[in-house]
Amino acid sequence: MFRGVKPCPYCGGKLSFSTSEWQQEDDGSWVATEVQIECSNEPDIDSDEWWEWSHNHGDQDYNDAWYSLTGRVLRELRTRVRFICRANAAFSDGEPKTLDNH
Repeated sequence: MFRGVKPCPYCGGKLSFSTSEWQQEDDGSWVATEVQIECSNEPDIDSDEWWEWSHNHGDQDYNDAWYSLTGRVLRELRTRVRFICRANAAFSDGEPKTLDNH
């Protein structure tokens, strides 16, 4: 999990990013190929508030700010971060990383 430096473009909430897909590079390291963005103000999806939150987080501009942010974060991750994958072991120092999400 990576923490964003800049706030959510829709509500000013804190952003965090996680990766779910990677690609192995020639040197054996792994780079992110997919990133998910989470806003700290997102309510539970089963709550009454979720649809309004979702509507206010990109429905009007077809998620343009999310798509732009996702592209910038993914480029930043691919440039600055390499993942070391170890078989049958979770690897983390336990501290969220901070990522400048331009």
